[in-house]
Amino acid sequence: MPEKILSDLAVRRLRLPDGRKEQLIGDGANLFLRLRPQSRDWLFVWKDHGKKHKLMLGSALDLSLTEAREKAREARVHLADGKHPRVEREKRRVEQIALDQAQGEQPQTVDALFEVWFKKEVESQYADDGSEVRRRYEKDVAPLIGQHPPYTVVESDIVKVLDAVAARGANRVAGQMLADLRQMFKFAVRRKIVSSNPTGELTKKEWNGESVERDRVLSELEILLLRKHIPNAKLIPETECAVWIMLGTGCRVGELSQSRWEWIVGDELMLPKEVTKTKKPHTVVLSLFVRRHLKRLRAANPKSEWLFPAKHNGGAVDEKAITKQITDRQRGKPIKGRSPAVTSLRLPGGKWNSHDLRRTTATLMQGKEIGALPHVIEAVLNHAEPNRMKRIYQHHKYRDEMRDAWLRLGAYLDKLMRKKLPPTTEKD
Repeated sequence: MPEKILSDLAVRRLRLPDGRKEQLIGDGANLFLRLRPQSRDWLFVWKDHGKKHKLMLGSALDLSLTEAREKAREARVHLADGKHPRVEREKRRVEQIALDQAQGEQPQTVDALFEVWFKKEVESQYADDGSEVRRRYEKDVAPLIGQHPPYTVVESDIVKVLDAVAARGANRVAGQMLADLRQMFKFAVRRKIVSSNPTGELTKKEWNGESVERDRVLSELEILLLRKHIPNAKLIPETECAVWIMLGTGCRVGELSQSRWEWIVGDELMLPKEVTKTKKPHTVVLSLFVRRHLKRLRAANPKSEWLFPAKHNGGAVDEKAITKQITDRQRGKPIKGRSPAVTSLRLPGGKWNSHDLRRTTATLMQGKEIGALPHVIEAVLNHAEPNRMKRIYQHHKYRDEMRDAWLRLGAYLDKLMRKKLPPTTEKD
């Protein structure tokens, strides 16, 4: 394929052809844009004694075409002087960072880099103030590379961290951690703390850590089976209630688990912005179906300020405690120290989780029994409006429509709970 001169617009618009895993597009003078399914990078490519060499100059998301051409020009100068571009780049990087550290201007460890990045770019962006990002880092990254100088971290160090996570079966966490580290080192590149991102060549696929768009929805039969199986699943009463309250409200498990009794006024749960994912207040209407389970919750912990109190520290329960109990009862193989009832919540449609209950709520509201309109369901779920113009000009809150949808859902679930299971499932 002949080399061609690229433009900034072309770099943004180019797409990898279907079925291809990689494509190199030349800009001339040894500079190439490499397209992959999940990345686009600048490469400097040259031959030495018949052998092809590649030097990654940076991601096309971080490095403009002009900057990439300048880096390619520098590499050609090194080649003309008989020097290896990669060796020269590393030498200059180490010298610059050593100078910066001597002047006390740069984080001298990965732990210090994490703290700077976390404060500037993470803490304010998450409803949980980034606590999950911090937890992942402190558990798996800090023990292995936390004390390394940032500029010494290479791809193999990142691989070692991710392999350790995947080895315990936490592939999805490995994928999330790769995303965290990629963003942290992108920040470090922008701040000139490091000259290149050691995660640049890695993809979530290598650890099967891709975020898969789920479409799991519980059927009417599965909800009836859940009604039958929950009493025998040896869940704590609070978690039993959580399952039905999530189904009856569409609340996120993190929002519900952090809720206080004082937020319930009449038949409404008023979630403050501090606990919602959108960082906006959200009022949830509580149907009779939901209020019956809340009454049971109150009876279990009459003196607690929390709907779901932790057993030992006096605060709210960790949302993962609810999720783990549901997961443990579907895993099939017992784990030491966890529930032996490892198949008690299995359903015909496959494994399910707390977020699938939320998706089921939305689906039930769409059905003919309730008939809520899509924009009302989006408001019930407290989804952020993706359309900027709608955010600016459309401010109707659909309060009456949402109330009607929640109350109709509660009535439908009450009606469903009175149904008998089909004879073929009674022995399941």
